[in-house]
Amino acid sequence: VDAFDTFIKQYAKSSLLANALIAQGISYAGLGKNPQAIATLKQFTESYPSHPLVADAQQMLSQLN
Repeated sequence: VDAFDTFIKQYAKSSLLANALIAQGISYAGLGKNPQAIATLKQFTESYPSHPLVADAQQMLSQLN
């Protein structure tokens, strides 16, 4: 999780930022940190609504709520 956080801060304009956000959200969920997972996955879906993994993020969000 910390590595994703560092990447997101250092490379805010990277084309891989969306991937880092969803990976961070999944990592938070895997660690049982549901509030952080929800916030990160919502940020991902709102920031990248046409990303191919949005449906996966939305499914995970529905499971976490």
